Amino acid sequence: MDQQTTFSEIGNRELLSKTVASKIEDAIHSRILKNGDRLASELELAAQFVVSRTVIREALRMLSARGIVVIKKGKGIFVRGFSAESVVEPLHSYLRFSAEKDYAFDIIRR
Repeated sequence: MDQQTTFSEIGNRELLSKTVASKIEDAIHSRILKNGDRLASELELAAQFVVSRTVIREALRMLSARGIVVIKKGKGIFVRGFSAESVVEPLHSYLRFSAEKDYAFDIIRR
């Protein structure tokens, strides 16, 4: 059997996790999920989205890394409360590492 035809495309798991993360983020932005709300468990989310728990874990890690949700072991996954500080800090880090001139810091300070 020719190696090029042994396997067929099964889809892009990264795309699935990004789609799940996007849908959860949309629910937060549209206020279906509010600050402090507890999300369903990984297993329940996997059933709702009809994806594997691995996809859910990857999506939640993305959201956690972006500061949108907080994962508390043994307690659950919670929508993170937003404040000016929680929004400004990532922007500050981005500008610090990517901007070539110091005037980028002046934008944040104002």
